[in-house]
Amino acid sequence: MKRIFASILTLLAVYTNAQVPTEDAAFLETFIRQVKTDGCIVYTDKINNTDLLSVLMTIKEGTLKGNTPETVVNSINISKQERKEIEKQIRQLAKPYWSQKLFLDSKMITEENVVPYIKTVYQQYSETYADPRNTPLDKANLLKNTPQPYVFEFTPPLFMRNNTYCFVYMKTECGSGCSTSEISFFKKDNEKWECFIVVSLEQSTALK
Repeated sequence: MKRIFASILTLLAVYTNAQVPTEDAAFLETFIRQVKTDGCIVYTDKINNTDLLSVLMTIKEGTLKGNTPETVVNSINISKQERKEIEKQIRQLAKPYWSQKLFLDSKMITEENVVPYIKTVYQQYSETYADPRNTPLDKANLLKNTPQPYVFEFTPPLFMRNNTYCFVYMKTECGSGCSTSEISFFKKDNEKWECFIVVSLEQSTALK
């Protein structure tokens, strides 16, 4: 079993020193760019405690099943030792973990500053939109072209079973009550990573 998780331990040893392997940073960025197609990636330095506990509770089961139409027919059986190793790695993210510049165009903020950051972005947008010099066309363009202030929190890609499976948790926040969180396992098929099961997918769009 140590051999199965050798890649995880090596990966995290490198991440802890803030030197992210190119292929693993690319893995995470590909996942993120499904939500935010361009522009600066803003991410947190750690995972907040509520989310951390939720992830740990979700992976308690031995057999994890797909929870989306695309993955409902798939399942993966996680051994006690595998689950223990995944939990061990996830718990490291309860404290500041990530450093600046994980990706080429990115910015790290502290987990405590997520809400203030998003409020500031919306406030700046509101002030720009309310500028009396704006024409109706200016306002329409602002509404159309201003991206939502997405903030991401995530685990490293945790590789297992000789790099044939990969666990990833990611949450996207865009305002109070506006978020999407996903717990997934990817599987390598013909040297390409494909989403095998989405164990949990939670979405909220209620802005307050």
